[in-house]
Amino acid sequence: MWVNSSGARFHAPKQANHDSWSIANSQNTSPKITKYFPTITLDEILQQVSGDSIQEIIMLKIDIEGAERHLFKDILKNFQKIDFVAVELDFIHLLPFVKLITRLKLILETRKILINMKSKGFLLVKNEGFNFFWVNDMFLAKLKNENLV
Repeated sequence: MWVNSSGARFHAPKQANHDSWSIANSQNTSPKITKYFPTITLDEILQQVSGDSIQEIIMLKIDIEGAERHLFKDILKNFQKIDFVAVELDFIHLLPFVKLITRLKLILETRKILINMKSKGFLLVKNEGFNFFWVNDMFLAKLKNENLV
């Protein structure tokens, strides 16, 4: 999943046996070693899977090696269609500590992400290291209406 569906060049992982190719080059590998992969937008994914059934649950799980910060705009735009969100915020912990100013800017960006998610009704239910888990309060309301909670 990415911000457009035209495809993008991904940077190789540090360990050759890993599949963690990254648009953001989060592992700081050689810019000469890239591979082109097709991409799809969140809107396109949701068009393929969403319906209006109470029994349908939409969970979005993102672990995209440092590029996840670019997708929150689309997540917030589609908040009514997503019941759960699980994101590993790699962009925070993959940055070397010596880049203190950049690291502080990313921490402030993360704070803004958390505030924006809350403003759209996503309740942060778990934070484990750099993994964040939200549930949409509209989903909880649907469960209460169906007496499932």
